[in-house]
Amino acid sequence: MTAKEFAELLPALVHDGFPQACPITGNFDLMAIDAWQDRRSGLAGPAAPPAAVSADIVRARLATLG
Repeated sequence: MTAKEFAELLPALVHDGFPQACPITGNFDLMAIDAWQDRRSGLAGPAAPPAAVSADIVRARLATLG
């Protein structure tokens, strides 16, 4: 894929969960891209739960500590 083709497809990729570039350097994390591809193809487990769900889990665990 050419750089131009990538730039044209990037909005659709990001909408589909593609990792965004670093806001400081503009570089992409290649390992994050590989993990995204593995999740999409079914080679990896499901994506991490959203932060709101993670926060609920933490609150529930803390509540059990008393």
